[in-house]
Amino acid sequence: CGAFSFGCIVGYTAPTQSSIMKDLNLSIAEFSLFGSVLTVGLILGALICGKLTDLVGRVYTLLITNILVLIGWFAIAFA
Repeated sequence: CGAFSFGCIVGYTAPTQSSIMKDLNLSIAEFSLFGSVLTVGLILGALICGKLTDLVGRVYTLLITNILVLIGWFAIAFA
């Protein structure tokens, strides 16, 4: 489930790249920065999830993080 979520997140901007660049009036360099924010989020998420796993266990960590991913996708869908 985590690999599927990650694949959806990484692949989301590929088909919409031209629309995002046009709507937000971004240059290629600015769009590259937009894409690299994902990497920063992954680093921070890994650090947080490691501690969260120690506190509540693997199953609840997966449940919590997948709920957060769903909330994020709903925010994108209804934006």
